[in-house]
Amino acid sequence: MSALTNLRVLVVAGYPDHDLGPVSALRHLEYLSLLDCRHVTDLSPLAEFPALRTLRLQSLPSWDSSGKVIEVDSLAPLARIPQLEHLELFGVCPQPERTLADLQPAPRLRTVRVSKYPNAEVARYRAATGTGDDFAPEPGISEWD
Repeated sequence: MSALTNLRVLVVAGYPDHDLGPVSALRHLEYLSLLDCRHVTDLSPLAEFPALRTLRLQSLPSWDSSGKVIEVDSLAPLARIPQLEHLELFGVCPQPERTLADLQPAPRLRTVRVSKYPNAEVARYRAATGTGDDFAPEPGISEWD
């Protein structure tokens, strides 16, 4: 994957690694979707993606009914992604607090969709930031050219 340095869109179902090293060379990514990234706990490498506009991190859909989540160290690195506009965190939460407070300094976030966070916390975050609850746009030819 390190040879694909100009890649702009990456969707991975079943991310097997324990860190984001395999994608760290992809500095031109604008759209990143990782389904089932259960082994990743450190999101700090994502702060080094200067062009990333859309980020989707998701646990397995089958985990929804069980209440299981992917536990990450912090959401603070996501707030340092300079171009990030759309964020979806489905079953991906910092533990033990399950708070969105670390996202508040994000300069360009327009939409944030989450699951497995307390409703009161989501309402507090939306009131503080004014972010919408729309789904992130899918990468289309016209938008990404």
